[in-house]
Amino acid sequence: MRYRQQGYIGTPGGLGYVAPNFNTGNGWTQQNYQNSGLAFQGFYLAPFLLGYADSGNTQPVVNRTYSSYYYAPFVQDDWKGTPKLTVNLGLRYDLSPAPTERHNSANYAFDTTSINPVDAQIDHALLPGGEPIRGSFTFAGVNGNPRSAFKVGKLGFQPRFGFAYAVNSKTVVRGGLEEMLTGFLLSYLSPVTDGLTGFSAFTGYFATLDNFQTPNPNANVGNPFVQGLTPITGAKAGHLTALGQGANFYDPSYKQPTYCGYSLGVQRQLSSHDVLEVSYVGSRTYNLAPANVNTGIAGTNINQISPAWSKQCDQGFGGTPDICNNDLVPSPSYNISAFNNASAFSNTAQTISGGQLTRPFPAFGDIYELLNNGRSWYNSLQTTVNHKWNNSLILRVGWTWQKTMDSGAWADQRYNIRQRVIDQLDMTHKISVSGVYNLPVGRGRTFLGNANRIVDAAVGGWELGSSYTYITGMPVNIGVVYVNSPPKVPLQKEDPIYTRAFAPCTNQWLQASDGSWSLQPVTGYIYSGSCNQPDFTLIPQYGLNPNIEYTGIRSRSTQLFDVNLSKLFSVTERVKFQLRVNAFNVLNHPQFGTVPFEYDTGATDPTFGTYSKLAGNNPTRNLELALKLIW
Repeated sequence: MRYRQQGYIGTPGGLGYVAPNFNTGNGWTQQNYQNSGLAFQGFYLAPFLLGYADSGNTQPVVNRTYSSYYYAPFVQDDWKGTPKLTVNLGLRYDLSPAPTERHNSANYAFDTTSINPVDAQIDHALLPGGEPIRGSFTFAGVNGNPRSAFKVGKLGFQPRFGFAYAVNSKTVVRGGLEEMLTGFLLSYLSPVTDGLTGFSAFTGYFATLDNFQTPNPNANVGNPFVQGLTPITGAKAGHLTALGQGANFYDPSYKQPTYCGYSLGVQRQLSSHDVLEVSYVGSRTYNLAPANVNTGIAGTNINQISPAWSKQCDQGFGGTPDICNNDLVPSPSYNISAFNNASAFSNTAQTISGGQLTRPFPAFGDIYELLNNGRSWYNSLQTTVNHKWNNSLILRVGWTWQKTMDSGAWADQRYNIRQRVIDQLDMTHKISVSGVYNLPVGRGRTFLGNANRIVDAAVGGWELGSSYTYITGMPVNIGVVYVNSPPKVPLQKEDPIYTRAFAPCTNQWLQASDGSWSLQPVTGYIYSGSCNQPDFTLIPQYGLNPNIEYTGIRSRSTQLFDVNLSKLFSVTERVKFQLRVNAFNVLNHPQFGTVPFEYDTGATDPTFGTYSKLAGNNPTRNLELALKLIW
């Protein structure tokens, strides 16, 4: 039986107050304000010199005290059915209730059906269908809601099964199956640091009200929050909480992540010195909460802008961004005090983007229902050879061939595009070689077998060990672009500093003086080659985000070779000490960047497609001397 109680005091740790921060880009100084993110246009520092930024915010957060409990009774037994068959049986039960906050300082689910009280102040003639304003946030422990953000899962039975069968004196077949609940706090989201709607106060800085055509006349960096800071209301504001803001909530039926692992293998003695083992090892993990590729939020936006509205502005569908950028309609939230602290739009402006009014709940920004419908699966072939020779040499060689896949996240929810990708940490091959060799020198050994104590203490009884690991590189994902063709090129020097891995041949949508849009090559890259056709196209402002494609580009392989030399000295029968010399990364193989992010994948960066030999933290060759006393 295992029991655990955890407490979290003052969480989220260190986030009791987030100081004001401002971001600047090329929005104010690029050539064409209609197309955000143009490559190599604008100067990021210039807006600050003018007293403006592209965006900014501040966000005080309440300190909260959480507690959670974990119960895990289990039973296990080994049963020897026959002299050749052994079976391992086990059953575990996990009960891991969702964390609760001492003062109920957390939001609950979003109410999608009730009419919001602000509806009485809205001019319905300004809404596309004249429909009432619906939707509001609810709170944990209020009006009959449970104190936890989601239901408590009670059915946590997890069977375990394993077996070993001796086919004959030299061959054994082994296999097993297990299920394990990983628990909420070990999932990709933490209920402790979420559920802050009403208990944090986001105040946004609106740099412009017309898509960087003109600065907001009522705000600048010197006075960014002209209406004051958004107050922390907790549950007191009730249905008026977070009006005009984006927020998230947990699906009340949130499930515990589940891991299932299984294996089947054969071990065969090839000779008196050699043993071979070949196994299939796999796993499936369910109820994960993978982050949205573009927003970084794990969940589904239940309040997204109509895809039809965005599609008319996507050049890829024959549209033009001018339509959406200039689609300003009278704002139904103008001068309504309940929207004073809106961050998705401003209630000081008489107009609002027409896209905002196409949302199911136009009184709010993006509302994410945090789900855990993702999954991951792993398949591998694992082989090992063990060699033992005359009690002097023990050698082990292993090779793993594997693939890891993930699915479940949204690549683009507007167009119902789900993500299904090779895992970012997938490594196709891993080869490891390790061994220990008792040097044949000293008393009772081949050389100097009759040496005296002094000679034996100096040169006898030494043990040499080493390990070598080779791991193939991990996939390099390239975002904010469409991949038109494989961009991979052989590794080549771009100049003394940069090494190129893929060609930066990129197109982007540009608007001509007559208002028409066309694809034009991006210039400004550090690239000595020629681009006959574009490998990439920058995703336009309202373009769809496709599932991340596997480009065939992987980070460089990792190679590590370590060696150690050790000797055990006997002081008395019970007291010994060990002298050990360790050498790490003996071959001094460099690792120029942080795998798998060593390549510059910023499509608008001059060094797109390269890595710098000056970057990263190389594990240099290192020697270590260690003494260990044993008694």
